[in-house]
Amino acid sequence: MDDSDNESMDSAERELQDYLDDLRTIYDMDDTEDIHPMHNTSHNPLQVPGFGIVPFKYELHYSRRFAHGFNDWRQIPCPTARELAMTAIMNVLTEKENWRVDIFNDEVIGEWRGEVSSMKLFSEKSWDWCLAELRDKAHLFEDTKCVRVLDTGSCIMKSDARVPLELGTELRDYTALLYSEMKSEKRPNQQVQLNLVDPSLYPLVYGRTCVLSNGEKLDLDTCLDFYESGTPAPLYAKNAPPPNVLQGIHEGKERPFAAGRISYGDIGMLRWSSRFQWLPCEVEFTGDEGTDVAITSYINNLSPVHHKPLYGIIEKLISLAIEPWNRSLIKGRSGPVPIRLRTYDAEYNSDQVRLEPGEKLKESDPQHPEPGTAFSYEDWKDGRNGKVVMNMDDYYLIKYSVPLDYKHDMYEINLQDTFRKEGLQVIVKMSSIELTPSQPSSPVGDWTIDGMLNEHIVATSIYLYDESNVTDAKITFRQEVWTQPKCYGCYSEDNNAFAEVFGLDARQYEDGPSMQELGSVPMRKGRLLTWPNTMQHRIEPFELTNKSEPGHRRFIMLHLVDPHYRICSTRNVPPQRHDWWIKSALESAGLAAHGVPPELNDMITGYTEEWPIGKDEAERNKVDMMEEHRWVNRAIEERAWRIHACQCMGGGGE
Repeated sequence: MDDSDNESMDSAERELQDYLDDLRTIYDMDDTEDIHPMHNTSHNPLQVPGFGIVPFKYELHYSRRFAHGFNDWRQIPCPTARELAMTAIMNVLTEKENWRVDIFNDEVIGEWRGEVSSMKLFSEKSWDWCLAELRDKAHLFEDTKCVRVLDTGSCIMKSDARVPLELGTELRDYTALLYSEMKSEKRPNQQVQLNLVDPSLYPLVYGRTCVLSNGEKLDLDTCLDFYESGTPAPLYAKNAPPPNVLQGIHEGKERPFAAGRISYGDIGMLRWSSRFQWLPCEVEFTGDEGTDVAITSYINNLSPVHHKPLYGIIEKLISLAIEPWNRSLIKGRSGPVPIRLRTYDAEYNSDQVRLEPGEKLKESDPQHPEPGTAFSYEDWKDGRNGKVVMNMDDYYLIKYSVPLDYKHDMYEINLQDTFRKEGLQVIVKMSSIELTPSQPSSPVGDWTIDGMLNEHIVATSIYLYDESNVTDAKITFRQEVWTQPKCYGCYSEDNNAFAEVFGLDARQYEDGPSMQELGSVPMRKGRLLTWPNTMQHRIEPFELTNKSEPGHRRFIMLHLVDPHYRICSTRNVPPQRHDWWIKSALESAGLAAHGVPPELNDMITGYTEEWPIGKDEAERNKVDMMEEHRWVNRAIEERAWRIHACQCMGGGGE
């Protein structure tokens, strides 16, 4: 082994040790740590991350918050390809219009079995398991009006029945005129996505945005009266990748951070923004029980005066999203659903039982484990899924004390009960993807985690309420998994077998991040989809059906801020939009009533266009913020790649 190999091994050892230190920090640190109380009400000075005594990069112990996907949560152990195939079957069958009724009809079930029997890794045992599970899902659907799919660690909640049709129609009709006005202002060759409500415009800008930090607060009725209030938010040292890394990101390189000689820990710092934070609105529960809510501070970039009816619609959508959030959020180390197959090695069908001198073990087709082998369906439902099909090589687990999930921790989440007094914080985005004959298709999306660590987003709901002249859409999901081959008893001579058994791309397994693709969920009009922010998602491209006519797809996204935190919100930040202020100021002055010519109004508008923040500055900030979002997703991927790479190089071994 030459010096370069030794250097690589030393680097791999350091990367693995850094990663395992991270795991111990997340899982093993004392949960009696110093807790900084967080609040942003009017009773006391503002105490949220970055304000008061709460550190800017403050994270609670994992047991005191929900999990997120910024290299915080990963599925341990890695789900098998067989389990992925089973969840794919259930995802397909729950797309059928009357599935929750027909799943109890033996004749229909026979037809379905024939349809899915050609799907990857279909077997009689997996079909029996899926049938039992789908029947349980159908019973649960009657109460929740949604179904959990692709649930191997993380999960997605989907529903075509939860949001009433009339609510979607009301939302479509109200926003149609607003989008029509936006399209008339749209320049040729501009982006195909129009954002009616864009959290990246006029966000919290550290060192620039004025904040009510001494106990004041805004509400919907008075928010337009506080333009001159507040003091600038604290300014933090700029945090950005080196120039050559940024260049690699812009050029779309597979591993842009490889050129920067930037450490695993320093890459982790990029998950925080030192410049911006999306501003959530405050949402309070109404009454003594239930999920009805009221929005009590303005939605950033949506006027509570001119668009008050839209606030009522969004309140109803948030209320309807709470139950899916309850059933998809991840608490602690375990996902909401136990894994269905637990194995740490591959079995083989091989007639070769002895090697000749100097002969290497030849790769052979591995056997895929079957459900029900180590534990029954009933055991699984109760979380008794600790028995394994194939045992692990525990050398590395003992050496580094890597935490593993041997038995599932069952839990329930009820946001409406636990956080009834504090309420929730929600970030709202409303968008329309507009296609034309000159731009007939949407771009390929990037793998994305929502927001940055500043926002502490733990779940997202998307509701598609309008579409016209476009092909089908879908969202694809993937999650970070633990793929240390020595722990799984699989060595480099048989990486292909390991990748096959655990549903990983063989090429990516050898040179890629430890990410596992879970599958895709169709997105159609009237559907509400919800997922925890432990997963990366990618909106797949679609195109015009009739290439000679325009088309669109419109949706609203609701991002849930972890309610274990409080972050700076629109309760604490007076509106920053110049157009809101100038309109309010001119109306208050009554210039029109006194016959003041429009030219004078235009002159006043021009002289004050940068206060509080002008449109040009807001657009520049948005470009910079989107740049940060791009590099944070690449940073997450790089950290997942590095730990996987150093595992495969033998990091931590002797």
